[in-house]
Amino acid sequence: MIKQPRQQWEDYDVDMMRLQPDALILLLAGPPPDPPEPPLTCFSKTTLTTAAYITPDTANAAYPGWCKGISAGDTYDLKNEYNKGTPDNFNLQISGSMPSDKWTTDLCTKSFKAILDGCNGGDDNPMNWKLGGTYKTDGLTFTIQPLFTSRPWPLIKSPSMSCASRKTFFYDGYEISGTGWASSDYGKSKLFPAIAKCVGSKPTEWKFEYLLSDGGFSQSGYEWKATFQTPIWTNARCFDNCKVPGWGGGPGTGKDCPGCSGDG
Repeated sequence: MIKQPRQQWEDYDVDMMRLQPDALILLLAGPPPDPPEPPLTCFSKTTLTTAAYITPDTANAAYPGWCKGISAGDTYDLKNEYNKGTPDNFNLQISGSMPSDKWTTDLCTKSFKAILDGCNGGDDNPMNWKLGGTYKTDGLTFTIQPLFTSRPWPLIKSPSMSCASRKTFFYDGYEISGTGWASSDYGKSKLFPAIAKCVGSKPTEWKFEYLLSDGGFSQSGYEWKATFQTPIWTNARCFDNCKVPGWGGGPGTGKDCPGCSGDG
């Protein structure tokens, strides 16, 4: 007697279950669950021509102290802003729930470090800019969020500058503009000391401003401008050779030095 199609399929199912008993378990269990969400998510650029990114030193300097000062709790909704009004403006954030007895400073620092180490902005990033991201662990989400969204894209490959000098009978006047260096400190930690070291005295009439006009990248192509005065005859030995910019985190001596125009 010829089997009907339905009977053929039933016999096939029985044989399959007999020969492959695990198949029945898989059939009854249903489709496999979705893979777990990866703990690390990296942020990407903002638009085709701009992005938000920060120098790694600024975030590395910020999170250890903040983590150390956080008190344990069951729920977290914390945010702290750094370098407001500069290209390196960013937030550190912690949100979520976790039993208070599980909180440790080490958990906090390792989570922020995971973002900085794991989110590197791609391979073509010689200055190691950080675009930020999130790291999830133990019910908490740790976030490094760059806030100034109008830095140039592709990523800045090297620090750049323009420099002009003007000599008078009593002093040399300078105007230096830069991108990719002195991004958060108003020139205080490196540029100002570099000038004083090379010139032999602190610059006078010092003024440093970030050119973040209306929240956008400056039309000049530079992120900041510094103006100041020094004693006369300092351009050749300190600025035109890029000794000061090199010490200050900008273009150094050699082929990358744009020089400093003028008669200072």
